Amino acid sequence: MSTCASKRLTISTIIALFKEFTGASVTQRIANPPCDLQLKKAQNGRNHKGLAEKDKNGRNHKGLAEKDKNGRNHKGLAEKDKNGRNHKGLAEKDQNGRNHKGLTEKDKNGRNHKGVTEEDQNARNHKGQTEKDKNGRNHKGLAEKDQNGRNHKGQTEKDKNGRATRV
Repeated sequence: MSTCASKRLTISTIIALFKEFTGASVTQRIANPPCDLQLKKAQNGRNHKGLAEKDKNGRNHKGLAEKDKNGRNHKGLAEKDKNGRNHKGLAEKDQNGRNHKGLTEKDKNGRNHKGVTEEDQNARNHKGQTEKDKNGRNHKGLAEKDQNGRNHKGQTEKDKNGRATRV
């Protein structure tokens, strides 16, 4: 044998050396690896693979899922309002707890205030140029009251006895 042939290792010699040092066959060593080669166990005895983590309920924590105060998954930008319902978009609550949509406002009687409508002193709708006189009646056009509370129309005037004097 040449010196090169004597130093050549064959598969059978490798297996023989392995048995000599470990005292077991190759298949037994692969089936029962030493402690440092075994997979790490998670706290519940299962194999811990990769980066999986457990949340407080013992479930896998995947990705960016977070729990809200009710224990449900917090997905995206959903927020809870004061009643525990999802707060979606720009909806706001008015003083009565209803959704405030658009430009709707409440008047002093709790009704919707729509457009340019205004309330007069008697809580009636003020439409157009209508005004109230001192007796709460509509003041239309140029009608005026005389000292006796009657309409003053045209050129009619009263004399000292309350009779009409026409010019």
